[in-house]
Amino acid sequence: MKKAMSSFDLMAVAQELQVMIGGRFDKAFQTKDELSIRVGSKEIGKKDIFSKAGKWLFLRDPRKGKGQPGTFAMVLRKHLSNARFTKVEQHDFDRVLVLDFEKKERFQLIFELFSRGNAVLVKEGKIVNPLRRESWSSREIKIGEDYKFPPSHQNPQSLSQSEFESIIKESEKDLVRTLALDFNLGGQYSEELCLRSGIDKKSRAGELSSELIGKIYGELQNIFQDVLTKKSPNVVIEDEQVFDAAPISLRQHESLESRAFESVSEALEFFVSSLEVDVEEVEEEDETARFERRIKQQVEAMDKSLEKEKLYREIADYLHANPSHFEKLLEELKSGSTEDANVKSINHEKSIARMALPDGKEFELNYRNTVYDNANHFYEKAKKEKSKRDRLKVEIAKSQQAMEKVAKQRERREKLPKMEPTKHFWFDTYRWFVSSEGHLVIAGRDARSNDRIVKRHLKDGDRYAHADIKGAPSVVIKEGSKATDVTLREACEFALSFSKAWSSRVGGGSAYWVKPEQVSKHPESGEFLPRGAFVVRGKRNHFRGLELQVAVGEIEYEGSRKVMCGPISAVEPQSKRFAVLRPGETKKEEIAKELSRVFQVPVDEMSRILPPGGIEIVQKRI
Repeated sequence: MKKAMSSFDLMAVAQELQVMIGGRFDKAFQTKDELSIRVGSKEIGKKDIFSKAGKWLFLRDPRKGKGQPGTFAMVLRKHLSNARFTKVEQHDFDRVLVLDFEKKERFQLIFELFSRGNAVLVKEGKIVNPLRRESWSSREIKIGEDYKFPPSHQNPQSLSQSEFESIIKESEKDLVRTLALDFNLGGQYSEELCLRSGIDKKSRAGELSSELIGKIYGELQNIFQDVLTKKSPNVVIEDEQVFDAAPISLRQHESLESRAFESVSEALEFFVSSLEVDVEEVEEEDETARFERRIKQQVEAMDKSLEKEKLYREIADYLHANPSHFEKLLEELKSGSTEDANVKSINHEKSIARMALPDGKEFELNYRNTVYDNANHFYEKAKKEKSKRDRLKVEIAKSQQAMEKVAKQRERREKLPKMEPTKHFWFDTYRWFVSSEGHLVIAGRDARSNDRIVKRHLKDGDRYAHADIKGAPSVVIKEGSKATDVTLREACEFALSFSKAWSSRVGGGSAYWVKPEQVSKHPESGEFLPRGAFVVRGKRNHFRGLELQVAVGEIEYEGSRKVMCGPISAVEPQSKRFAVLRPGETKKEEIAKELSRVFQVPVDEMSRILPPGGIEIVQKRI
């Protein structure tokens, strides 16, 4: 069974996406490893470019976003809002798709559909943000790095016949592996080339004649031409299960049942939706809609199958009812001509005559066979359609059972108590905690809020803290002049834990605090300060050997219940229930879900207070 897209699939989808060029970026949605980019076009309205990391990418009708947009989706919304979609291209026949967007600046959204997969937002060659950080010996995918495409493979589209022949002649592998590995064609299309060329796939590639290599090259060009200009998108079914989806009809699938689609994207969407999924992990509303679409398609397929069966039986009965007439007609056709008015056309090369029934419906008659052979041929086709409908009935029953299961899950979930958010305070705009001595400590979430926190909230009598690492938030200790080293240390721990040190999983670090008058937005002459950065002059009061650990607990603030994330020494004394966290492998979103159930708050509220990056829960007192 197909597990991911091929380079040929991506080539076909890239061409289908051309219809969206000139449209505008509308929204982005992210759920786990799935990403949808919504683009609005004047010609065809809004469409979603859907991708599942490392596996699938296709165009589909818009779907309702699931919950919060997701971190990477929010980055895309921030940078690409209303940007014009200007270009789409497949990079070097690799499983890499590049979408160009333009505002005042040019952005590229690059989908990498191999390995674990990735999506990377790039501006003027620099990585703005990736879906996930990756590192290889040849390149690194992280914020601020120059984006480098994966090491290039051979692009078979750009090869002349002589270049193609030269590579094959130099190979010491068999033909199918040479085509798959040396030409980046993959196993399926390498076998297809061998089939179309009539050459044993196990033949030694280097021993093939120029004539045979020329035949292979010609068939490869035919496949490229078919994918680009003569698509026949289809889903292949084997043993009553979807088996493959392809942009063209493949020789290797000739003996299997297939279903045609209008576009490659539609074929891929149907194929992906038919794969086994764990309904527990999918939002019920969208899952129900998916099953409804599937059942509708299956019912439509049954109706078409019934019409075909009736037609085939009608043809067979007509032949059986008029044997003398058709025996005479077959002899005439064998001799080369006939005056029968019901014969619409004759293909002597295939020995086929196209006939009309009394009601005008047309069918094909093989005049090299007998009347009864022709009749039995149509009876057999009718039986196959009946068997097909029997299989579809079973599949519809399975789909209905799965949809009922989803409905019951939704019903159970609706009976659960709703998680109400805690009371909102002004400092919820920022990161925050209340120190063990009762001081409110606030910190920026990004460059803009770092600017705002200092300009608006750093007052005389407060204190400013920052970690000794690039990419740390500005931290303000309200009335910090009255605080002891206990609160000042907690603020420094907070500054370090909510910096890039957490996602980098370093063992620990240091941070410092200073007075407000030491913090300035005015750099030295000739220097430049980016948004969110400040100059600190004078003595810095350091705390060294700080650990990367925080706690989440339930506190009371001004008579209201709040859930707070901060240093352990600040959370533990104020909380009857708490959990201790440190950098780990589990995704932040998964931990947020778990803790939201523990503290009975919405997932998005919990997610907003957690550190940025993977998390491990090391202690619970619940």
